[in-house]
Amino acid sequence: EAMSRSRRGALRTRITLTVLAFAFFQVSRIQALHGSRAWLLPGPRVARAPVFEAGHSQQSRTGQSAIVTNGAIPAKQITSAAAFGAYSTKQVTGALLIPLVAILYSSPIPVLRKIVQAKSSLKYPYLPYLLLCSNCMAWVVYCLHRGVSTMYEPFLVNLYGLSVNVSALWIFNRYITDETIRSRFRRQVPLTILGMFGLTVLSFATSFKKCWGYVTLAINCLLFIGPIAAFDDVWRTKSVKYLPMNTILPGLAASTNASIYFYCIRDVVGFIPNAVGMFLSSVQVMFYGFVRTKFGQGKGQC
Repeated sequence: EAMSRSRRGALRTRITLTVLAFAFFQVSRIQALHGSRAWLLPGPRVARAPVFEAGHSQQSRTGQSAIVTNGAIPAKQITSAAAFGAYSTKQVTGALLIPLVAILYSSPIPVLRKIVQAKSSLKYPYLPYLLLCSNCMAWVVYCLHRGVSTMYEPFLVNLYGLSVNVSALWIFNRYITDETIRSRFRRQVPLTILGMFGLTVLSFATSFKKCWGYVTLAINCLLFIGPIAAFDDVWRTKSVKYLPMNTILPGLAASTNASIYFYCIRDVVGFIPNAVGMFLSSVQVMFYGFVRTKFGQGKGQC
């Protein structure tokens, strides 16, 4: 049993490292192709609404006009129409991003209520909340570096997520009753928070700002450890209780919406992890259906 657990842990580590390597490879490739636009996907960046001129001519920045003649549509007009469509999509997905992600960031609240009522951590692990806290902090700093005017939706929702997870860590600090776990908590949490704070100061004071996207991407990819571990737990126990649809389906909706949003603003740091998250959530839904059909409800009843 111990050997089997060790092998499963090694497998999860290899899969997580593979996802990280893939993400970093894609970012490095895009940086090599578009050096000055380090964290942007190819294509026109959509940050604000395009301006159209009245009539059949569209004024360019150089002062020249693109005239429609003989029913032909100039390339500049087509590009502007595409930019307007991307801007509209960005507005819609941005409006949906805040409530969808806020629902995910609110998922710890029922657990925290139980801990407060019982005045004990009830053996709930604190590490997921520490990782989420670091992820939200990284995203807040990344949004500040890229500009809040462009990234105000992820900035606002990650500020909310940061407040929820800081509160969660404070509650764990107060109600952990096991002395061993308390000792571990008081070593790991301050070191992680101080480390993130130090990197943040460094990013604002030096050229490390250019590398902050890698920090955000790496922490974001670490969140995939949970979904990857769930596949192993479900297959080993033939139970779908490790695939709760009340969190997977909102996660799928949020990842899909966020992938479209970050594609519209051409942000690779947001697009890659959300695209991977969308894929993992879709596979989880299909795996849930497969296990439920093949092995029935049994222990897997949710």
